[in-house]
Amino acid sequence: MDPSHSPVVSAREAAELLAITDLPRTSIRRALTAGVAGHPVRTRGALLYARQDVVALAQPPLTLDDLPEPANYGTFVARLRFGLADDVRFPDGLPEDDRRSSVSPGWQMGWLTCVTLELLARKEKPMPMLATCGGFIVAGATILGAHAESGHGSAALTLGPPGPWYADLHHRVLRTPPGRPWTILWARKASRAA
Repeated sequence: MDPSHSPVVSAREAAELLAITDLPRTSIRRALTAGVAGHPVRTRGALLYARQDVVALAQPPLTLDDLPEPANYGTFVARLRFGLADDVRFPDGLPEDDRRSSVSPGWQMGWLTCVTLELLARKEKPMPMLATCGGFIVAGATILGAHAESGHGSAALTLGPPGPWYADLHHRVLRTPPGRPWTILWARKASRAA
């Protein structure tokens, strides 16, 4: 049987199929571990993924300019780092409310960032949020507020459902600059009308 017609692929083959995303192999493996291609079948020598699920992920990466409005004006990107030993996963079928609540607390950010996110929400221009794992978008939300968590030195985000802008972004790759566990991608083009 021709291997290209097999209904399953190994993690190594999945990484090769996902080379179009321009992600490092470690990021692809992190995303596979987090469940972006569904739950693998574990065999003695390999993890096997459904070929159709992996092929569906094999799309060129997005940039801020590729995002639909309002996400292309500015987006909070939460970079989730799940290691092999971590049991936090985002399998298909996980309710969106559960995805959002799992990425709400624990963000190390300064007071100015909290105030900015809070003011945008109060001015009825809440910032979109995209959570990524290994570069793949695994959750979307609208930031309705931000507040300091007492005693933790971190902030919690109040998250609502994303708008219709999110529908075509789920499991796409978003290019972001390297850095801390979160970043805000601000548009280079003219800002939203006041």
